[in-house]
Amino acid sequence: MTTEQKDPPFTQVVLETGWLLIAVLAPLWINLWGSQPFDPAKISLVRWLIWVMGAVWLGTLIGNRLSVNGKPITEHESPVTGHGSRIAAYRLPVTMPLLALALVAILSTVTAVNPNLSFWGSQERAYGLLTLLSYLLLALIVATRLHRLAQARLLLGAPVATAVPLLFLSALQWIGHDPFQLVTDARSPIYAMLGRANFVGAYLALLLPLTLVLALSTTNRLAQIGLILLALGQLAFVGLTLARAAWLAAGMGLLVLLIGWVWPQLSQMGRRRLAIGTGLLLTSGGLLVLRGFLLVDAGSIAARRTIWRATLTLIGERPFLGYGLDSMGIQFMRVFPPELVYYQGRQVFVDRAHNWLLDTAVTLGILGLIATLWLWGMVFWWGWRALRQAQAADDQNRRLLLLGCLAALVANLAGNLFSFDVAPTAVTSYLLLGVVVALTGDESYSVVGNGYSAPPTQYAMPNTLTKWLTAILIVAALVGGWWGNGRFLQADMAHQHSIQMAQQGNLAEALAASQQAVATWPQSPAYWQQLAQVQGAQSNLAAAAEAWEQVLTIRPQDPTFWTAKAQFYTSAVGHGQAVGHGQLDALPQAEMAYAQAAALAPNTARLHAAWGHLYLLVGEWETAVAHLERAVDLDATDPLAWSLLADVYAAQGEEALALAAWREAERWQVAGGR
Repeated sequence: MTTEQKDPPFTQVVLETGWLLIAVLAPLWINLWGSQPFDPAKISLVRWLIWVMGAVWLGTLIGNRLSVNGKPITEHESPVTGHGSRIAAYRLPVTMPLLALALVAILSTVTAVNPNLSFWGSQERAYGLLTLLSYLLLALIVATRLHRLAQARLLLGAPVATAVPLLFLSALQWIGHDPFQLVTDARSPIYAMLGRANFVGAYLALLLPLTLVLALSTTNRLAQIGLILLALGQLAFVGLTLARAAWLAAGMGLLVLLIGWVWPQLSQMGRRRLAIGTGLLLTSGGLLVLRGFLLVDAGSIAARRTIWRATLTLIGERPFLGYGLDSMGIQFMRVFPPELVYYQGRQVFVDRAHNWLLDTAVTLGILGLIATLWLWGMVFWWGWRALRQAQAADDQNRRLLLLGCLAALVANLAGNLFSFDVAPTAVTSYLLLGVVVALTGDESYSVVGNGYSAPPTQYAMPNTLTKWLTAILIVAALVGGWWGNGRFLQADMAHQHSIQMAQQGNLAEALAASQQAVATWPQSPAYWQQLAQVQGAQSNLAAAAEAWEQVLTIRPQDPTFWTAKAQFYTSAVGHGQAVGHGQLDALPQAEMAYAQAAALAPNTARLHAAWGHLYLLVGEWETAVAHLERAVDLDATDPLAWSLLADVYAAQGEEALALAAWREAERWQVAGGR
């Protein structure tokens, strides 16, 4: 019998504290002083914590491989299990798919249409290479350093506990008392601390199975009642979010949990009947969803169908490694279906396919999709295997925790067939991935074999080299965390301050804040755009031109920035401003920017309407008519395009055409113009 050993106290405290903080902060942390208070802020803080954890983990991993109490340990003589599994992370069942996914993500980023974007992630999502690699590292740390059931229960309890403040905030927002006073465009006013109702619903649906298994596994009656009430609250607010993907997620999670709970108690005949009934339920439900998906020609269902069709076109153009992480937004506009504005409005920016299979394929290619399916396939295979082992060993607590983790993961993947991950759901999913692997219970792979309850009797005593190596790695993680995460948070707060000062008319303060933002985080085109806008408001168009050059050097493939530049110079034309002498100097800049934007987004109606407005300002009626007629062809419900077209017709003396256009503008203005 081998002597059980655990990490040095400092290491264990750092790692356990780290993953508990991450589980809590991912849903609850928001940066109210930044322009992006939700996902980018959450991800920046989570990444920083993961890097510090990774430094401690790597330092002790190397040190434990070299020495335990001064005696080298071999790969096959780990003091934990006798099989070397604690230090030989490569023997975990998920290590190879994790490495494969990491390798594909790196290759995809190197070959991406915009490697800088794919490395850092977009301004709105921050889901770039750094984020994905951090999530994979987090899963690996948990899988190799979770030692006992008590740790697993505590780790699952941390995200469940976050449901309490989230439900409280959701209730306040539901009744119209929003303490944050932030804007949401969802049907439900609920956004808690996640940014949107559907994100709240997805996260609560993921927590629902975890809450129930904690209730089932506790012996404290009061705690059990509290957890059941919490689960009921989660279920109620999943419904109130009005997010159908979250409803699907909650239903699938509860179904898996129910089947897993009753399965061991059934006879062979009962299991066969349950399997047949479940199959019929899923088949009939799937057929109903498919029928609605194919026949409904309005709302979010039609929008999803249209987006998926366009996404398949993109995948076909770059099938192997995709366009790079967070790159769909700048590529989707090339294949933007004009009818999409009728289903979801013209203000919605599409940067996700709303289906995790398509999202993975378009960003990481077919190779990335294969690696992702391999990873989740291994997780569910080993989780199912561990459930059977726990049942055979009559290990009820371990079986319940495994069942809750697997049900939660199924819920999230099912919901993401019609949605996408945000920071809280993604972070929790990778934490659960690590927990499942750690609880597999096979001595060849798991952290502690089958001996979860035995207390540690021996500590690894790192040598001097290990201590220094760990210290150096921690310092590097702190410095790198500031460089890759802290600077962004600081710059984003300066950017938000610039926006607020500009709105108040304090252009000097706005300029200083914008300059601070671009100096601190120069890779953000949005910060350079704000600087250009402020400089333009100060009539310093020469400096603004330089800022626009920076914007489009960073993101040349993005039609939204080309359109913003064109509108900037259109405004200069309208006000008679100029870079050099007279308004005609601004006109070529606007024309060039509109042309580039139209090449990148040929089917965007509002772009052509804005382009037509430019020619309306300078009196080029025929060119204006061409662009405005193109705009109403692409979007026949846009009152702005119709009213501009009426103005041009009137200027040309075409009174009948002008009257008809005015009537269309009035008609769609009354109807809301979508």
